[in-house]
Amino acid sequence: MKTLFFFRRKRFSVARSLLVLGIAAWVACDSAPPSLPEGESSPLIVFIIIDTLRADHVGAYGAAEDLTPNIDALAREGVVFENAIASSSWTRSSIASMITSRYPTKLGVLGRSDAIPASAVTLAEVLKERGFTTQGIVTNSNAGKSFGFDQGFDRFIFPEKTQGHSEDAQTFVAEGVTETALELLDATPRGEPTFLYLHYQDPHDPYLPHPGFSDAKGPEGRFNGSRNDLNALDNTPLSEISQSDLDHIRNLYSGEVAYCDYWIGELIRGLESRGLLKDTMIIITSDHGEGLWDHGVRDHGRDLYEEMIRVPLIVWTSSEENRGDRLPEPVSHLDLAPTILGALGIPIPAAFEGVDLSSAISGQPQQERAVYSELSLDGADLKAARHSGLKLIRGKPFAKPSRTVELYDLKKDPGETENFAAVARDDATHLEADLSHWEKLQEKDRARAEYVNLSALDEDSIQNLQVLGYLETPDSQSSELWPVVDFARDSGPEAQFIEGFYRHHRNRRWIAERARLLLGRRGEEGTWRLRGWIDLDFHGVEKLTLSVSVNGEKPVKREIRDTGFFILEGGLPADDSDVIDLRIECDHSFRPEEDRELEEQRNLCVVVQKVGLY
Repeated sequence: MKTLFFFRRKRFSVARSLLVLGIAAWVACDSAPPSLPEGESSPLIVFIIIDTLRADHVGAYGAAEDLTPNIDALAREGVVFENAIASSSWTRSSIASMITSRYPTKLGVLGRSDAIPASAVTLAEVLKERGFTTQGIVTNSNAGKSFGFDQGFDRFIFPEKTQGHSEDAQTFVAEGVTETALELLDATPRGEPTFLYLHYQDPHDPYLPHPGFSDAKGPEGRFNGSRNDLNALDNTPLSEISQSDLDHIRNLYSGEVAYCDYWIGELIRGLESRGLLKDTMIIITSDHGEGLWDHGVRDHGRDLYEEMIRVPLIVWTSSEENRGDRLPEPVSHLDLAPTILGALGIPIPAAFEGVDLSSAISGQPQQERAVYSELSLDGADLKAARHSGLKLIRGKPFAKPSRTVELYDLKKDPGETENFAAVARDDATHLEADLSHWEKLQEKDRARAEYVNLSALDEDSIQNLQVLGYLETPDSQSSELWPVVDFARDSGPEAQFIEGFYRHHRNRRWIAERARLLLGRRGEEGTWRLRGWIDLDFHGVEKLTLSVSVNGEKPVKREIRDTGFFILEGGLPADDSDVIDLRIECDHSFRPEEDRELEEQRNLCVVVQKVGLY
């Protein structure tokens, strides 16, 4: 693998590097930043997210291969958080949590159409209010302007595209991110405090071969890492995939990691040559990992195992204090924004849920606490909690019919191969109670996400999401979605039920206060219709209001005053969209403790028997 000469220089103390010349004094008040003497610099915060980077593919986290010499060099001079945990295993939920310091449920960013609410406070907004120039470079539309991730940025841009696989559309690579970042810094007046947010996407599929980085002597395989080939691979039963095919894809993934590391090294060298490492904090992390078949799946956003949610987190400052420290206590992505603000002496917004780790970076001991993750996407509905080396995963996994409880001892079984929930009931019960308490807190004052009509995204965003595998072409997606789901006869593909559908006896489904599903329009259908049942006495109310929105349009509302069956219906959009996204909301819910058909007690709304397009 290629390496580059890494920088060596005189080091500075934390106090001088981040709180130089009264910076802490002016960021803590509303005054403008002071002018700086000639030759002095202002704080530079470089926040690097490497999409889909597994912790175990970084040398500082024990990678067997020499994939990341430049990141490892930063780790040796910085602080390594050995157990950093992502809030979710897919990009939008995860990064939204990083920049708002709120879990996905509390923020309302769980599904493919959810955007960060305008009311949410982002890290960039806080820094901008305190006089920072805020600049972002993004390569994944899941964390782009369309979904509210540009809040607080002076500039929020994509780099130049390049051609990847010949059969795929153009994509973004690390070289473009690094070059664009340095160009932005060159155009930024010296002396301005700057927040630079960089989203590298290279380890994310499709996996591109990079000469000099992907191992040319690696195994040959039938699948070349392109989007089309990966779609075919993911639809092949694991038992039918050869070992050489698995190893080839893993080799391509490792090559993407090495290529990205090289260009992060080029970024650091560019900062040094410009004299921009004097008063600087660099944060390197990932939004989530990649399955690579550790638990049967190749990609991500399917479960909450370690390969998905344990991510690298390295914090480097231009300080000689605590160089090379390794902190074993679990920390959360929610801690990043408070930590950056805490290091700068900026008051932390009350809405932030994370913990300021700046004292840990300075060497002070930290008390262990529970850390949580969640996933509500494409039929998966999972929550996870970890504490004292134990990890509990509870909920309905992707593409599986029933809910599960899994308990792992991560100290003895870091690969999560032995579920001992059945034989360690006390431990499982304790963590389940903790997780249930956390869930209740997340539902309290839960934000309403802003809904984005995916079919109305701009062409570049749609193309980017399709290349990354988050969107299929309308024809291929609608052909897999049923136009009518009748629970009395069948259940439909699990991928249609995005959020809030739970099993019920007599071939129906409960829905929660909020539920969403996708339907495929095949021809001339012009109406949607939902048939359900409600017992108002069971709820303890005289009436109940349901609202149904279609592809983000104005919702249809219906007030239900009688116990029994009901029907809601409305028109479909006049456009030619083949995928119909229905969002159902209820103004009242209850917890039917005595209903033993439910695998887990939760707040529910009404029972749905049939929903479809006509």
